Amino acid sequence: MSGSLPILHICLIQLIGKSDIGVRIMFVCFLLYAGLWGSVSLVYNNSEPLTVSQFIGGISTVIFLCLGYMEAFSMICRGFSFRIITDIYLNKALSLNEVITKYGDGKGIDWMIRKRIDSIEKLKMVSSNENCIKLESFFGRLIGWSGIYFKKIMKMGAGG
Repeated sequence: MSGSLPILHICLIQLIGKSDIGVRIMFVCFLLYAGLWGSVSLVYNNSEPLTVSQFIGGISTVIFLCLGYMEAFSMICRGFSFRIITDIYLNKALSLNEVITKYGDGKGIDWMIRKRIDSIEKLKMVSSNENCIKLESFFGRLIGWSGIYFKKIMKMGAGG
């Protein structure tokens, strides 16, 4: 049943035909997947309600699979290093300057940074003008604080 999550996501993206809403469609797929799990569980359990431990175990598995799929999708969709490797593969070999200018099918590193800033602007987490970018929302500040705190707890250095 776990294979149904990416299949649902791919089918919905193909049906809707807009690549820029893939992440939103993913959350719809998570709900559909949870519903599918609930339905299959009821059928498998002869329409009897699940015990508390069955429910917690099942919903935990659903959440785990959804988060794992989200991370895999994110690595492919937004993975900076993954994209660099792809660009080098497509061009056989690149100098450092060529990596910078050819990044993202020739759009360049500036395009990637602008795209990421535009994404978090659309979510109302930051605002930007030509001179500065600043946090705009409680949620943005919470994410910033959480990132620093998480890195401290996990003893991670600076970086992505």
